[in-house]
Amino acid sequence: MATHKRAYQEIRTKVLALAQTLGSPTTAAVLPQMRADKMVAAPASWTSLWEFEDVLIKSGTNYCFEAMNAVDHAVEAWGIDSVMAVHYPGDYGGDAAGGARIAAERNRLKFTDVPTPTGADKQRPAIDKIVKESPDLVLLSTSPRDTAVLIGQAAARGYRGRFIGSSPSWTKELLGIKTRPAAEAIRTRFLQAAPWKPFATDTPGHAAMRAALGKVDPNDAYTTGWIWSYPLKTVLQKAIDQNRLTRAGLYQTLRNLGAVDYEGMLSTERGAYPGVAATSFRATTLNVPDDNAHTGVRTARDFFTGPTARRHVMTEPCFKAS
Repeated sequence: MATHKRAYQEIRTKVLALAQTLGSPTTAAVLPQMRADKMVAAPASWTSLWEFEDVLIKSGTNYCFEAMNAVDHAVEAWGIDSVMAVHYPGDYGGDAAGGARIAAERNRLKFTDVPTPTGADKQRPAIDKIVKESPDLVLLSTSPRDTAVLIGQAAARGYRGRFIGSSPSWTKELLGIKTRPAAEAIRTRFLQAAPWKPFATDTPGHAAMRAALGKVDPNDAYTTGWIWSYPLKTVLQKAIDQNRLTRAGLYQTLRNLGAVDYEGMLSTERGAYPGVAATSFRATTLNVPDDNAHTGVRTARDFFTGPTARRHVMTEPCFKAS
């Protein structure tokens, strides 16, 4: 966070806006100065905290609504009775756990909250919990490396339930795991919840992204970075058209932005209203592991909003209530 704050201080008088500010704790650390500067920025994270910030221009579903949709899908598709959220504390894992708790309460499910630290060598207590309680669904809000450990070791010890991972929990390298219990569980009992569809999807936006990138090793970090750029591009173009390409002018343009055309990568109908949680995008896609897919996953369920996310009134970031 200190590095992020120092870097922001170095550039804050030299740039008009930030195309990305990476990470939620790091972005939160510079938010007071960003507000004072009226520095418009695209956050490279999905915490529900951003729904209440009017200098941040967001795309896609936050971790909280994503988790609600994951639980609602599990109820609809598999008839689950119990869910366990295994997650990092804070505004990533805690945000997802808050959404899972809300969805579990609405669906009258048994809910277990299991915070876990980062580190492959620190997952034993969480694995013990999974194996002992054997919930129907484990929602994972961890890194890919810790996801691999949690799934692999829980499966090796006899856990037969299902896993859904928050969007940052996946990387295609997970398909390289050859140990049988882990490989089988990842391929047949894991879904990735995601804010949009993966790299190879057939939309004008995905095609434009692939054409611009040329020959690269496909990675959905590219997909994410490209999508995050659409709202800022729209704000910049409108500010240019209105002859107010200044920091204050950009901020006012953002406040009245309206719809953003994502060229099919997200719904064009979504209104972009910074700082207004009621207008949050709430749809999620679900991906299944696929060895033949460019980024190791393909879409199994298109954009959907479950009843919990559709009806929820967000009055504070979900990790604060988790």
